[in-house]
Amino acid sequence: IEKMRSLYEDGKSIHWVRVHRVPDHVRFVHEAHIRYFSEKDGIEPSQVCQTCHGDVKAMEKVKQVETLKMGDCVSCHKENSAPTDCVTCHY
Repeated sequence: IEKMRSLYEDGKSIHWVRVHRVPDHVRFVHEAHIRYFSEKDGIEPSQVCQTCHGDVKAMEKVKQVETLKMGDCVSCHKENSAPTDCVTCHY
């Protein structure tokens, strides 16, 4: 997290390493999810990652903790009154 914060503060790009892979026909926009949880629950943007990725701050190397299958996404959308129509997530 500190490395990400430092890069952000220096205006440098973050080199992301893919941990989760969703099918090509699925659209997942991190920015929209971070904004939603930050505004809805008042969670610091840097803490929103825990919602799907677990306690990344405590991980030496980030690893997948949730399967993030379609059912997980639909359940989360329903719990948070987010749209569940197909085009929300699928191309």
